[in-house]
Amino acid sequence: MSDINIKSAVDVNKWFEENDIDNISIYSITYHPIMDNVPCESLSFKFEINLDDSRFIELRLKKNGEKDYTFTFKEGKWFHDVTIDDIKGMVQVIGETIKNHIIK
Repeated sequence: MSDINIKSAVDVNKWFEENDIDNISIYSITYHPIMDNVPCESLSFKFEINLDDSRFIELRLKKNGEKDYTFTFKEGKWFHDVTIDDIKGMVQVIGETIKNHIIK
C-alpha cells in the first residue's frame, strides 16, 4: 500500500500533464489503514488524496468478487463510484474523476 501512496500521486500528475490538465495537481495520496476486523467481502482500503495542498478527497477501494474493483470518491456530501475490472486502471480512474467531477 505504501507504493500506491507515492507512485500513484506521481502517475496521476503525469496523467494530468498528458491530458492537458494544468490547473490542479496531487500533492499526495495517503493510505489510512482501517483497523476493524471485517470479513474479506467487506474489506476496503481508505486513501486521502491531497489536491493542491488545499482540498482532501477520500478514496475507498474495494474488491468485488474475483475481478471488479469499486472506487468510491467522497468530499463533503458529494460522492462518486466507479467500478473497473482491472486495478491497473487506477490512475486513469483517479485522473478522470478529478477532471470530470472535482475541477470546476
